[in-house]
Amino acid sequence: RNGNIYYESISGVPIFDACGRFTGYRGIGRDTTEMHLVSDALRTSELQLRQITNNVPALLAYVDVEQRFRFHNRAYEEVFGLSFEEINGHALVEVLGQEAYGEAKDKVEEVLRGYPVGFESVRVTPQRSRRSFAMQYFPRYGKGAEEGKVVGFYSLGTDITELKRMGRMKNEVVSTVSHALRRPLTSI
Repeated sequence: RNGNIYYESISGVPIFDACGRFTGYRGIGRDTTEMHLVSDALRTSELQLRQITNNVPALLAYVDVEQRFRFHNRAYEEVFGLSFEEINGHALVEVLGQEAYGEAKDKVEEVLRGYPVGFESVRVTPQRSRRSFAMQYFPRYGKGAEEGKVVGFYSLGTDITELKRMGRMKNEVVSTVSHALRRPLTSI
């Protein structure tokens, strides 16, 4: 009547008379508008979060205590050459591969004990380019009954390939200049 939309959940059972003719039904209805609105808000919030994280040029993920991906951004899909379905819900070892997981296993165990971890990792992308990443793992603690307990970890990977290349170039220039200046100074 006032133009608002309401959502209801209705369930019922048919009622038949002694001759087996349908005479009506007995049912229960309940207003589910609030639940529907909360669900819509949650979907909107998740979509917004996904849009933001998918545009960040870093590897972002949440991995639970069973070492399964529960959230990741598009950068993970691009670097690993996998689809959303091939990462989401899958074990870390399945996504990283046995060799890379072997290199990261002790770091994963450390973060799951509650300690932040940082390390460098090299990955060959599906396009066959060799990329270096500065990886950081941060523990996530539970709430309520799981308060104080590590329930998973956040993963942040920053591509440092260009920084490393520039660092090597700088070192080469310094080495060349140092060597070139050493000769005249030696003779003087």
